[in-house]
Parts: sequence; structure tokens; C-alpha cells
Amino acid sequence: MQLLIAETVVKHFKSMNTKHLGSLLNNWEQSFEKLHKSYFGYFRTISTLAIALIGLIIGLKPEVIPEENAKVFFIIGISLLGLCIIFSLVVQYYEVNQYRQETKIRKDQVLDYVQDPESNNLQLSEINKHWIFILSEYLTFISLILSIAALIGYVYFSEFI
Repeated sequence: MQLLIAETVVKHFKSMNTKHLGSLLNNWEQSFEKLHKSYFGYFRTISTLAIALIGLIIGLKPEVIPEENAKVFFIIGISLLGLCIIFSLVVQYYEVNQYRQETKIRKDQVLDYVQDPESNNLQLSEINKHWIFILSEYLTFISLILSIAALIGYVYFSEFI
């Protein structure tokens, strides 16, 4: 979508009001920044809650869990919460990676402009997301949901069986 917008902007650049174009690009950048803050804030919250939940569950667990199935569900639940934390931290690392890519793109744009100031100085670039970050997003949610299900199984077997 961004490439389509960039092509349209470049085609009609000469006929556009540059002040209005600057305003539109500024609004686009502000929207992206809001999305960016919200996205990574969401994963920070998941990490924080999962860490707190592990501490709470381990702190409140009885010394001995008599039911064998409850033990299995407890270990699975704690392990999945640990994986959820790891995957959410990988997603949060994408923020660092994204800033690194953005810095490189902006540096390249400045160097291109310095080499040829007469060329079109409107340059829109897309930051690529590596597949490991996309996979980590999905695995964060999957491990969180499965850990909640395992902890429900733990409670069921430890209290009702």
C-alpha cells in the first residue's frame, strides 16, 4: 500500500501543493508513530503481566501437589508462560531493529540527496519485518492462550479431582 501511495505521489508531485503534501506526510508519520507506540506497548504489557503471573503462581503454589495430572498441567502452564515472555521480548526487540533500519534508510536518503540534489527528493521507503518477528507475534499469543488453558487444567485437577 505504501508503495502505491509513493508512486501516486511521485506521479502527481509537480501538480500538487507542496505545503499540503507536507501536511499529509506529517499526518501519516504521526499516525505511524501512534501505531508504533501502541503496538510495542501492548507487547510490553503482555511481558509484564506474564512475569507477574509466573511469580504469583509459583509464590502461591502449595508445597506438595498431590495429583499427578495437576503437576503436569502446572509445569506446562509455567513453561508456556516462560515461552510467552521470551516471544514477546523478541517482538519488542523488533522495535530496536526497526529503529536501526530507519536510521540506515534516512542516512542513505541524505547521501543520495547530497550526491544529486536536483533529483526527486521525495523518498519513501518501507522497513521490512523479518519472519522471526512475525512468527514471534503469533507464538506470543498462542503460548499465552495455551498457558491459561494449562493453568485452568491445573486448578481443575488440584481442586476438583
